[in-house]
Amino acid sequence: MSATSKTAACLTYRPLGRLNPDDSPLMANPRIIFEEIGFNASSRPENSLALLPAAHRSLIDALWLQQRGTIDLGLERASGCLRAVFALSRDAAGFAPDPSVILAGSELEYWRSVQSPVRKRSYLTGRDAAKQAITAYAGITDPRTLEVVSGVFNQPIVRGANLHSIGVSITHSESVACAIAFPEEHPMGVDVESIDAGRAAIMERELAGTEIRTIEGSGCGSIIARVVGWTAKEALSKVLRCGLTCPYSLLTVTRVARFEGRLTGEFESFGQYRFESWVCGELVLTMVLPRRTRLTVRPASAFPASSPYFAPA
Repeated sequence: MSATSKTAACLTYRPLGRLNPDDSPLMANPRIIFEEIGFNASSRPENSLALLPAAHRSLIDALWLQQRGTIDLGLERASGCLRAVFALSRDAAGFAPDPSVILAGSELEYWRSVQSPVRKRSYLTGRDAAKQAITAYAGITDPRTLEVVSGVFNQPIVRGANLHSIGVSITHSESVACAIAFPEEHPMGVDVESIDAGRAAIMERELAGTEIRTIEGSGCGSIIARVVGWTAKEALSKVLRCGLTCPYSLLTVTRVARFEGRLTGEFESFGQYRFESWVCGELVLTMVLPRRTRLTVRPASAFPASSPYFAPA
């Protein structure tokens, strides 16, 4: 991959494919998709977020209501600017990714061997998100020219001709899958979870009381605080490639604050990393990245449900 492709995200902007730039003057601002989510515990019920301005809300919904899409991420560091790509794939009623135009080799063999319909669909949407991110990052048109295989710790590994030093992180929550493709010299992890009281109660078991109070102090409600804490630890475990083998007490969250409409925080024992969290509808999305990187979110493209990569379920 050329140096130009790795740095372009910090210099260029292309709006979402299905949006009309005339709909809102905010389309001229490349940092609008996730950065204006407000956390205001006093103005709404404790587990809700303050409403966004209508123009901002419509732009966020335009992405998250689509079947699939990608967003460029600028990774700004003192030494220069790198690039990553975030991708979304949704298994919605009436449509599902078409495995014959997404999966290749061992991926397709594994998918055919899976008996559980739920696991089958989860695997497919996850690989679709991963391949959207990787192909957008590397400038590839056919996702079948690469494979995402499992490493010895079940971490996703990118394989393909001329695909070197590309990392990918994948996450699922019910019918939604997300992924980030990034340069391997700049490790990242992603996690997404539903905002659900029952799940939050289970997540609380892996969070210390001090962690919960720290996150709640940023202005979000109790349920969201627990989901943010859980997703931050999950995303960090993916960066560290330890998964569930590591006691989550070692991944303690600290110094959480609101920053540009999202939550940002650090880790007590892993000070070289930090996390950023957004609330997207009924989901919490969290990314973990090196602490000294400034993350900028820029819309790159979005694909409608009629994309050839989708077929009726």
